Amino acid sequence: MGQSNAPASPVDPSSFTYVVGIDIGSQNGSVCALKPDKSQVIKPTEFTNAPAGFVWLLERIERLGASPDRILIGLEATSRSGENLYRFLESRGYQLWRLASQTNPPIC
Repeated sequence: MGQSNAPASPVDPSSFTYVVGIDIGSQNGSVCALKPDKSQVIKPTEFTNAPAGFVWLLERIERLGASPDRILIGLEATSRSGENLYRFLESRGYQLWRLASQTNPPIC
């Protein structure tokens, strides 16, 4: 009685300084970032799904000024389009959470 039907999140976003949402397809991606209070710090912006786009994205994330372990990145990818970006960010110590587009609302 009185229980929510929403699934429990395996991660507590309030334990991070920033939450970054990335939606990536075969050619392009989109990124935005929020503080735990849901105030936007990076407005939705597109980048290319290519090494140059990954570097551009990393520069934006690094400008937030928080260490990689204080930034949670939710990555929603079409098919296998996000594998290279996932590995790129993971190798730099970022906390990643794969999102399924059918079940999760947009982060930003």
